[in-house]
Amino acid sequence: MRLFDKNEKHKWVDDLFKGNDKLKSLIKPDQRNKLRAKCYDIVDTEGEEAVIDYLNNIYSKIDLFEEKQFEYMIESHIADKVYKSYITDGISRLDKINGRFMASQI
Repeated sequence: MRLFDKNEKHKWVDDLFKGNDKLKSLIKPDQRNKLRAKCYDIVDTEGEEAVIDYLNNIYSKIDLFEEKQFEYMIESHIADKVYKSYITDGISRLDKINGRFMASQI
């Protein structure tokens, strides 16, 4: 489908966003509006296929996050424990500032 009128293109983008639970679940309304505006720009300059590619890339990132969310929670919990271990073992204050970063690397 090739849309020529700018209003048609923007309505087409709006239709892509309607009822999209995947975007509603993770992206705040103001961020969705920015994303919609970005899609308007893409459809105006590059066309419909570019918008679909762009949104598919975003959806794949959301899917990856949803798949890995539990693992991220576990890794964060472990990093917090390692950080607390650094603190209680008497590491200097300067090292405490970087403790969380070091813990996350472990």
